[in-house]
Amino acid sequence: MNKTCLAALAAFALCGSAHAYRPFDGTDAGVADPGSLEVEIGASRLHQGTSRIFAVPAAVATYGPFENTEIGIEGHLNRERDDITSPYRTRLEDAAINVKHVLREGSLQDKPGPSVAAECSLLFPQSGRDAAGFGCTGAVSHKWDALVGHVNVGLERTPEHTTTRALSLIAQAPEDWKVRPGAELRWERDNAGGWDHTALAALVIPHGKDLAFDIGWRFGRSSDGPVHELRVGLTWSLDLHGSHPD
Repeated sequence: MNKTCLAALAAFALCGSAHAYRPFDGTDAGVADPGSLEVEIGASRLHQGTSRIFAVPAAVATYGPFENTEIGIEGHLNRERDDITSPYRTRLEDAAINVKHVLREGSLQDKPGPSVAAECSLLFPQSGRDAAGFGCTGAVSHKWDALVGHVNVGLERTPEHTTTRALSLIAQAPEDWKVRPGAELRWERDNAGGWDHTALAALVIPHGKDLAFDIGWRFGRSSDGPVHELRVGLTWSLDLHGSHPD
């Protein structure tokens, strides 16, 4: 990795969390094409410590207003049950507006070398709180013949008034595979003592040029106990301007 990318990662260590690209927690250093809308819809079942959380749906919509920049909005409708005697609680969580920009065009843009991008997010108040949050993430991606890799480093100030640091490493099969296996290692820690260390195994199944289905299993440990999560979903791309060649 050249000095430009190392400097970018060092700078991004002062930045925070990005919206995921399914079914991973991290993101890549690519953006939606100009005039393109990408919709990610999913569902998950998370068991963390004594909590059981169902997210139906978890959704992200991303639009490319111009070259090398995208704007997205996301949110999860979570149903939570802490233990067998408590009632379900349904609430909107992880709602945010994200802006990502490619700082260096690289292999994800069919140019030489790694791609580098930064994404910043405005986190909406949630769970009855009146405070918003803010975070930024740096992503470095590179394509090889048999592998696509992504590194994410971020910092986030949450609506709960905690500061979270995160590191994510993603490896995935190339885009021309009919079934794309992938994996992610993620470390996260906040200044209130919370942490989690997880791994995710995933399969992405493209269906034509503009549609892909995914399934992922995340597991590991956290300050709240063991983590087990099943994720399923799809990503659908639409060319709103009809300007892209077939």
